Amino acid sequence: MSVHDSRIFRWNLDELDDKDIRVYCRNLLVALVVFLSFVLLLICLRRARRRRQVDSDYCGGNGLDAEAVKRLPVRLHRGEEAVCSICLGVVADGEKVRALPGCCHGFHPDCVDQWLRKQSSCPLCRAKVVCGGAEKDSKPPPPPLPPPRVAEEMV
Repeated sequence: MSVHDSRIFRWNLDELDDKDIRVYCRNLLVALVVFLSFVLLLICLRRARRRRQVDSDYCGGNGLDAEAVKRLPVRLHRGEEAVCSICLGVVADGEKVRALPGCCHGFHPDCVDQWLRKQSSCPLCRAKVVCGGAEKDSKPPPPPLPPPRVAEEMV
């Protein structure tokens, strides 16, 4: 390799202006900002579409109508005393409780009826109250599975 061949691979930094580097960096920065803005816009649109799709599966609006609230099951509370998390009052044994489908949380009927007219979610766990779950012919949840058999019992 001769001396003249080695000059081909050397950079001549004297030919580059500071002005050229500034223009190049500015263009690169603008391209980066535009690209990141585009990615952020795509992420926001995807989240909004997913949120709309999830909300369409549940009752529309902010709260439930009076008919849907009345169709929710009412049962008698059995067992030790509990607390209604809306009014913070005691729910005694044998007192009526409105159970929300899905999460099965129970509240005083008057308390939860007022809540559900304004919000279509459980006041305790914020699970959405599904309109279809409020129908009279809705199926009860399946019974729990039996405990697993121990290896000693199988022998």
